[in-house]
Amino acid sequence: MLIAIESDGLGGMLMGIDSSNVEKVSALLNLPELTYPLLGLGFGYTAQETALTPKPDLAFKVSENYYQSIKEKADSLEAFDKITYDRQVAKGYKNPKNYSQRIARQITKDPNSTPRAYFVDYLRQRGFDV
Repeated sequence: MLIAIESDGLGGMLMGIDSSNVEKVSALLNLPELTYPLLGLGFGYTAQETALTPKPDLAFKVSENYYQSIKEKADSLEAFDKITYDRQVAKGYKNPKNYSQRIARQITKDPNSTPRAYFVDYLRQRGFDV
């Protein structure tokens, strides 16, 4: 869908639905029972040129022929951390954080404050030091 939108000269973006807002989104869209909003799609003509949001290098996201540990991918993660931190500094964020810091914060929040927090116990059971 995005390729078709962009081929017509429009801009588009996929928007993940935050689990904490799923009820609000469902009500707003008047969704019937047994449906669940996973993703939103926004598109239109942009008022100004915008830079693409940086994404992790493919070497960080993909293992080939065997599972590569995070230690084996450390250089790629470190490079992405620098890119994300520098981008936030350039945009004037008051408390810039790199990718690793943002992910660690999301999964270690109080379980009542974020739906992602339940991952912490699971990650600890799997041997992660979080």
